[in-house]
Amino acid sequence: MSPKISCIMPLYNPNENIFLQTLDSIFNQTYGNFQLVIVDDSDNPNKNLAILTGFDQTKICHFVPDVKLGLCASLNKAINLSDGDFIARFDADDLYHKERLEEQIKCMQNDPSIDVCSSNAIKIDLNNNNIGKLIFPENDAAIKRKMHILNPIIHPSVMMRRSFFSRFGLYDNTFEIEDYELWLRTKRMGGIFFNIQKPLIQYRVFNSSPSSRGRHWKDNFKIKAKYFDLHYPIESIFGLMIFFFVSLLPYKLTKIVLPIFNRFR
Repeated sequence: MSPKISCIMPLYNPNENIFLQTLDSIFNQTYGNFQLVIVDDSDNPNKNLAILTGFDQTKICHFVPDVKLGLCASLNKAINLSDGDFIARFDADDLYHKERLEEQIKCMQNDPSIDVCSSNAIKIDLNNNNIGKLIFPENDAAIKRKMHILNPIIHPSVMMRRSFFSRFGLYDNTFEIEDYELWLRTKRMGGIFFNIQKPLIQYRVFNSSPSSRGRHWKDNFKIKAKYFDLHYPIESIFGLMIFFFVSLLPYKLTKIVLPIFNRFR
């Protein structure tokens, strides 16, 4: 039998219509040997459970914690609940190419050295309109070089082996940008990255609040400082400078800077 994939999804008060679309894209995958592990932090998890009854129950693990966990702890709980040979990250508001799982597991089986396999993406808005593309470096060296400036890994597009978390550790809830911290930690510990040069995810873009954006910039700066890499001194310094100065800007100026910055993402 083909290897089993555990698709992990943290869930918090999803939009019902978008959530249904996401589930459709997951359950229409060409690769069928998977389970969907959901850790539901929503205010009304029974509403989500009712939506899930329309899908194959043999593939679903719906866990509701006794207390609110938050994103990072929900991800770690989902990993601990999963039993697949591979673990793939999913969000409740993105859409996934029907061959996403098939493409990624083929890639990782063909090259056992790969620790994190992600992909390019199409950006969509709330109405599923195409609003741009996210194209990232393909090979490990180029990904690591860019990582000190921008995060070249789209979190809900990644797949890892189950052994990844015993080698590199779980998500660290010290940081708000838990995925970026994990990638830089993995890089420092010698992990190997690969980006499939196909848009296997339609990545939904939301406008963040001024306060959360400010925290994001400052958290990004702290992570870059923690994982400063002398092997990439120019990129490390440049990344630190960008996020330090932008974190000091008032919100009105960040509204101008952010669109320019995202063009290079």
